[in-house]
Amino acid sequence: MQSSTGKHESDQESPLISVKETAALLKVSPVTVYRRYHAEVFPGRRVGRKIDLHRPFVAALHAAICAGRSVDVDEFAVAWKRARTAELDEAVA
Repeated sequence: MQSSTGKHESDQESPLISVKETAALLKVSPVTVYRRYHAEVFPGRRVGRKIDLHRPFVAALHAAICAGRSVDVDEFAVAWKRARTAELDEAVA
C-alpha cells in the first residue's frame, strides 16, 4: 500500500536507506557517501551493485549534525559501531 508521499509503507520501516537518500539528508554528494561506505566508515550492505546504509546510523549522524555539534564523521562512526557491538554483546549474554 502506498502512503500520501508515494512510498510504500514498508519502505518507511526499512532498516536500510539508499545512498541517494543519505546524501540528500546529510546534504553531501552521493560520491561522498560511496567513499565513506567503501572506506568502511558508513555501515551498510551491498547487494549486487546496490549499496544501502543502516538507517539508525544515518539517523543518529543526522541528529548529531542537526544538534549543532561539530561532528568528526570517522570518530562518530567508530563510537556508534562500538556502542552497537556492546548492545549486541549484552543482549546475547
